[in-house]
Amino acid sequence: MSSYVVIASLDRAAKLPNHESMKRVAILFCALLFGASIFGAGQEASGLLAKGTKWETPFYSRDSGKPGPTIMLTGGIHGNEPAGAGAAEQIRHWSIKQGRLIIVPRVNRPGLEKGTRYLPDEPLAHRDLNRNFPKTDSDQPTRGVLAQALWTLIKREKPTWLIDLHEGYDFHQLNPKSVGSSIIDTHDKAAGEVVPIMLQMVNADIAEPKKKLVRLR
Repeated sequence: MSSYVVIASLDRAAKLPNHESMKRVAILFCALLFGASIFGAGQEASGLLAKGTKWETPFYSRDSGKPGPTIMLTGGIHGNEPAGAGAAEQIRHWSIKQGRLIIVPRVNRPGLEKGTRYLPDEPLAHRDLNRNFPKTDSDQPTRGVLAQALWTLIKREKPTWLIDLHEGYDFHQLNPKSVGSSIIDTHDKAAGEVVPIMLQMVNADIAEPKKKLVRLR
């Protein structure tokens, strides 16, 4: 399976209403991939990830019925980063004109409910959901029920792009220890064409240079 991965991280210090900065990144990204106008008709379906377990959480799929890329959007991998989940919840109501849009807005639902970064009550080795997926060129298996359920969905849907929305605690340019206000991608040719355009567009309305989004790896 070949997919392009982008991680967008909003700075928590920005305290923007309705997660507008995060949502704007996703809007620009999807507009670039779906076409100039992404809003339109489409059929929506929904399902449950990890159904019947304590990790059960909904996902949503919208199919335009027309050829185009498949974009998967995830939020709430870390439960103490609600900005990504909030933005994904809003984006799932979009209609699209091309391709498919699949959204898992609250991946770590129990963590979000408790405001904790980790998977509640999981052993130390498995508690960070973001570390439970296979790595490139590694034999590491997918670990845990929730990670396995999400990975199965990814393999089944074969998204062209996967966007994972996170939240940082500070602006990266002001505090290099934080990845807030950044876009992290796989640095391949496709991302090299799309990410600079995203940064140019999303940074156009940010007046302070040190608070602009940057590209990280």
